[in-house]
Amino acid sequence: MKRELAPIPEWVEESSFEVAQNIGFEVDLAFTRESWNGRIKACRGVEASLSSVEVQAFEKEHLAMLANYPEEFKVKHYATMQIFRNSK
Repeated sequence: MKRELAPIPEWVEESSFEVAQNIGFEVDLAFTRESWNGRIKACRGVEASLSSVEVQAFEKEHLAMLANYPEEFKVKHYATMQIFRNSK
């Protein structure tokens, strides 16, 4: 799968910096069932958008699903990194 690099921030044009490197790469991140449950609740807006009762129901169902997975597993992520240098 071809991935996009991070866009150059607007502030760069008005600064004394330029992009020296714009890098993207895949990395395997290790999780436990518990840490993955916490990540999904946080990054998918579960806790931010659901009531406490709905969050509890989500967590119960999600942890039941995760019981079918090993206690520790890896999830591939795509990371981007920009390195800037002073252009003056």
